[in-house]
Amino acid sequence: MEGKLSIWIKGGSFSHSSDLYMKVLIDDKEVWKTDEKDGSSPDWDSTVVKHIKGEYEKIILKLMDEDTFSRDDVIGTVEFPICDTVSGINGSFDVKDAEDNSVGTVDVNINFEEGDVSMFDLLGSMLHKDD
Repeated sequence: MEGKLSIWIKGGSFSHSSDLYMKVLIDDKEVWKTDEKDGSSPDWDSTVVKHIKGEYEKIILKLMDEDTFSRDDVIGTVEFPICDTVSGINGSFDVKDAEDNSVGTVDVNINFEEGDVSMFDLLGSMLHKDD
């Protein structure tokens, strides 16, 4: 799989309200995070574009609570198979805690555009997985 992966995190509605942000991982590698927003309905309206090359399995979005004096807390997660991004992922999706309970929904749009990654595109935005 080689091409451009675009992830737009629009916002969400959650049962938890505090300093919330969304962390984006491809497989287990953190690639980006949104800005922290106060309240239970953050409007992040944030996009990241990554050029990827290699075999990846999933995109993981982790809803996080920013803490000043301790480690940030994971409130919940939602996962998407990377193969589903070719046809596009768009909508509101359940974010679930460690006990599989819904903590709210996140609005996202995720697309993958297959193609060769140019040298210009590689600068600063390439994820390469060795075989």
